[in-house]
Amino acid sequence: MCIRDRIYGEQDIFDPISSYAMSDAAASRTRFCGFLAPQPPQRSEAHVRAALGVADRKLVAVSSGGGADGGPMLRAFLSGLKTREDDSLFAYIVEGPLLPEDERQAARELAAVLPHVRLVPFDADYAAVVRAADVVVGMGGYNSVVEAVSFGKRPVIVPRLPGALEQQLRAEGFARIGLARVVLSELLSPETLWDAIEAELRNTAPLPRSLNLDGANTIASALAQLPVSV
Repeated sequence: MCIRDRIYGEQDIFDPISSYAMSDAAASRTRFCGFLAPQPPQRSEAHVRAALGVADRKLVAVSSGGGADGGPMLRAFLSGLKTREDDSLFAYIVEGPLLPEDERQAARELAAVLPHVRLVPFDADYAAVVRAADVVVGMGGYNSVVEAVSFGKRPVIVPRLPGALEQQLRAEGFARIGLARVVLSELLSPETLWDAIEAELRNTAPLPRSLNLDGANTIASALAQLPVSV
């Protein structure tokens, strides 16, 4: 049993065997373990909404992850929000600690004229906001996508490009089975992003399935079965 042949995830959602044209030998050794469960939030949904002053508005949680290349998504979100004369939304935006300073300033200038928008560079308990949100918007990182879906959200994902295709492949896999909506970066605009957000705000259907979040236990079991060298 070789632990390196274990993959955190589910094959029908994102299959690196086919996506990366793995050899038959490598594929025969590969096992999918389920996803890693996110850390539980520290605050309740009611606590989050009360602390933000959401009241009866819809809460949209937005994060660009680390932020290094999240500026276009943040600008598209805020520019689209600016065109909507709608008092029914509250936007909580995590800019990301690595967001370039010019992008951070541009986002804050857009937000300054908008009601019911909170921008922060980082939130150590963002999972609590995700759980409390009505819609989650983000990029296609493993942790952020799994976190949103594990809390029953169908995230609107803008995969990171240019760069590795992993985020796009993961996002498209989740979207294919109804667990996400995807706005490809080359099609990103205020209109396309907000079309997806508003479609999800209208969507009252539950997620079609849950995720296997037993990855940590599966790997622990596999490790326990490894032969011991003495």
